[in-house]
Amino acid sequence: MSDQKLLNTLRDLIGEPARDGLAKAEPRGARPGARVSVPYQESSRGVGGLVSPIEEVSRTYHAPRVVFSSDGLFAFTRLPTHELVMRDAEGTEETRVFSDAP
Repeated sequence: MSDQKLLNTLRDLIGEPARDGLAKAEPRGARPGARVSVPYQESSRGVGGLVSPIEEVSRTYHAPRVVFSSDGLFAFTRLPTHELVMRDAEGTEETRVFSDAP
């Protein structure tokens, strides 16, 4: 006899009302597949990305920072880049902004 059958039999003998079970859970997992249609748009330039050669247009820096060697004997001044602007062969400019590391 299983544990559940034993519990049900004891409840029937005692006269204790049976409790309702847990509520039905929503199904989980992947959603069923669906067809998606996206209209094709011709690219206005090339196949995307920057086209070589790439040249640097401008660069700005964060405040200079002094970094010490692990033994503390040598000190180096580090000048981290803040913003870098580059231009490719087609004249497209790209700006990259870097955070200041602690």
